[in-house]
Amino acid sequence: MRGAKEGSFGYAACYALAAHAGRGAEWIINILIPCLIIASYVAYRESDYQLEKRFAGILVAIMAITALYGMLKLRQMQATYDAHCPPKDAK
Repeated sequence: MRGAKEGSFGYAACYALAAHAGRGAEWIINILIPCLIIASYVAYRESDYQLEKRFAGILVAIMAITALYGMLKLRQMQATYDAHCPPKDAK
């Protein structure tokens, strides 16, 4: 089973992306993903399966890159925080 820290890691990666990618990149990603979903659906309904496959592949690649970037940035932010965090007192 995944621990609480592991489970929340991917969710927090979205916030790391929003904090460092810039508002313009965030808007582009937020608009591009639904557009690709709709384009893939339209291609499917028109029986253009090659085009649907391309749209779906681009969508998966963008989402994977976005998640990977967010996770790597979050790890970097966590390392910086840990380095600057004052040591805890022994109990």
